Amino acid sequence: MNKLSLYTFVGCLALMGQSVTASAAVPNRAAIAAHRASNPRTSSVAAKATSQATLPITRVHSADGNQLYGIHSYTFYGDLEGWSGTVKIVQGPFDPEPLHRFDDVAFQGAYMDGKVLVVFHDPFHEDNDEDHDLPVSYKVFDGETWECEFTSDDHLASEEYILPYGLAYDHTTDKVYGSFYADGSMFTETVDANFGYLDLSDEKNPVRIVGKLPERMRALTFDKDGNLYGLSYGGDLYTINKFTGAAEQTGVNVLLPTIDWDEDGVGDADPSDSPMTFGRESMCCDWSTGDFYISYGDDMWDTYVARFSPVTGEAEIVADYSYDHGNDNNNVVTALSFCQSADNGETKPAAPADFTVTPLGTELKAEVSFTMPSADSKGNALEANATMTWTLTDGVNELATGTAHSGEKVTATVDSRAGSITFAVSVILDGVTSKTATSTVFIGCDTPVISGLPTVRVNGQRLTVTWNAAVAANSGNLDPVIYKVTRMPDNVVVDEACESARFTDNLESDIKTLYYYLIQPMAGTVEGETVESRSVYAGKYFALPLTENFDDEKRFLEYPVIDGNNDGNLWEYSTKYDGVAMYPGNSNAANDYLLIGPFALEQGMNYSFYMEADGHSVTEQIAVYVGTDADDEASFSTELVAPTILNPAQGRKTFEEEFTPAESGDYYFGIKACTPGVSQFIYVYTVEISGTTSGTIVVNPGTGIGEAGEYTLDVTSGNGVIRVSGGIGEEVAVYTTTGICVAKTVVEGSVEIPVVTGVYVVRAGDSAVKVAVR
Repeated sequence: MNKLSLYTFVGCLALMGQSVTASAAVPNRAAIAAHRASNPRTSSVAAKATSQATLPITRVHSADGNQLYGIHSYTFYGDLEGWSGTVKIVQGPFDPEPLHRFDDVAFQGAYMDGKVLVVFHDPFHEDNDEDHDLPVSYKVFDGETWECEFTSDDHLASEEYILPYGLAYDHTTDKVYGSFYADGSMFTETVDANFGYLDLSDEKNPVRIVGKLPERMRALTFDKDGNLYGLSYGGDLYTINKFTGAAEQTGVNVLLPTIDWDEDGVGDADPSDSPMTFGRESMCCDWSTGDFYISYGDDMWDTYVARFSPVTGEAEIVADYSYDHGNDNNNVVTALSFCQSADNGETKPAAPADFTVTPLGTELKAEVSFTMPSADSKGNALEANATMTWTLTDGVNELATGTAHSGEKVTATVDSRAGSITFAVSVILDGVTSKTATSTVFIGCDTPVISGLPTVRVNGQRLTVTWNAAVAANSGNLDPVIYKVTRMPDNVVVDEACESARFTDNLESDIKTLYYYLIQPMAGTVEGETVESRSVYAGKYFALPLTENFDDEKRFLEYPVIDGNNDGNLWEYSTKYDGVAMYPGNSNAANDYLLIGPFALEQGMNYSFYMEADGHSVTEQIAVYVGTDADDEASFSTELVAPTILNPAQGRKTFEEEFTPAESGDYYFGIKACTPGVSQFIYVYTVEISGTTSGTIVVNPGTGIGEAGEYTLDVTSGNGVIRVSGGIGEEVAVYTTTGICVAKTVVEGSVEIPVVTGVYVVRAGDSAVKVAVR
């Protein structure tokens, strides 16, 4: 394969985006053109007088003569405007030299020892100025034939960790490493810097996150020995452990040069604020000298390729795409790489084969196995029974070492750190080290994770919540998993250690409440994230007082309806006016009920009803009846509000009435649409129902602790308490309507008993009274 075919890779990028500062918009194509037209530079005429016709075209090479290649991803202006593909980097104020063209838009890429990785993504297409949630895919091509050998599933930029902003190929492990966006918030300084590598055998999820970097890196590269470096946006050079993501500053700060000429001829653009190249910058290393090359931009939309020393930080521009200095171009170039060989013709043993790591349960141990190479890196057979030294590490510490013959299988049990560990093994033959084989597994007890949304089913007072059994977050092993189940909104732990992915809760209160559950998995001492279930209403009665503003569709659906004229036109929930109960337009005479309830009302107690209603544009008619059976219109025989005209021209109409039930029981307040002819809409905005809950307990002779003879206890309720007064040493107990005792006390004078909202039975001796508490 010749050098040209080896490096003729990659794509284009049409730019529209956001600036480096979060939420600040980057100017679009038209805005940049207008900006440049209105901001001419004083040095531009002189700079352009030195034309390409009079300057020699010299390509950029390494010290030992290797060409510098890259991906041309985008440009405004210039001969390459609208062209995307592989390029040779040319010195000075010239466009890169185009080679191979792609049809799709490339965002990042890396050369991989004869293969080419391309990340396709077009977040800045001019038709999608505000839409950055566009597809991302990874593809690997043969660097000579351009046949596609791997394609990942399409992802969206908003998916976690899918989009890279820096890729680098490591020839010692044969892996591509990089930094990845935590979400779709591209071009912001605050997005987490997530370090990881690509598993190019996984089409569905190729990105593997190893850890977090201390800050975002504008580009990454490996040196000849497989050491990884990153350059921050502030110009600090870091070394990065490729197995753990641990990063340390080298103490070197690189001031990337720019050519933003002003009247004094000094370049003063800001190379740390580069909206045009952010996410696409790239570094590579000249293995013959150790110098680094980097592509980048500045805040004046100029772009460059520079060379700098990782030892001193001194930098110089080698390719200038600045607006003034060149030919009105600003080429964005990524995936820089030289066509160079790290071994300098040296024959290496191949990497160990069939490397597997098996965690031993949740212990901090693992069993490793691999086969010693029987050939060199070029496929030539090694000498039979050649003895080699192998070394196993966890990316930080040496775990084991030994010797074995070519082709021999090696197994070992080793101690390890806890966590997601990358094990690495290499061999040495005659002083030459092979490539490294790696395997990443989770050691110890992994974190339990519940996927999906738990569901809740209601059967009277029984709620059954189910969820997916927890799995290991990092595909590791788990100790036995139990679940802590908490009922909300009353924040009651209903099971500390549920052993199955299902729990049935028996409610004590019969007051209708919107319940949901919090489920937290725990594997031994390792706690997983709590997940929240769907919410459901459960209980028989609505509590008093009730204020209904029709701003909760789920609660609205708890109210039954009656289609009295059987025409299918029913009361429904609407978001009109921020939420209303709406009776839709109808050509029939209306006879339809919206039943607010049920409520547990007490004989002889007074209840108040308040309502605000209106029509749409024609007069309508509305009434209110009280009934007991949601399935029987005939039970709504008590007229609370007689049929009343609603005149929209007069605004909302209010209704206030009182109701005293003749006997205790379940009741509904039925709002009846009863327009006799064609109607448009009836709107009910607010319903309020409240009640005075009080009573007396007559204590018969001999039932009390104090004086003999009949006397009474007065019982009232409100604001979360039941008040009992008149006692002379009488024991009083408070029960739920299902017979569960919630409080007992002896009343001397008076006492307040705190309870939650609900209906209760207060009992003293052989007598009792029922009260409702709001």
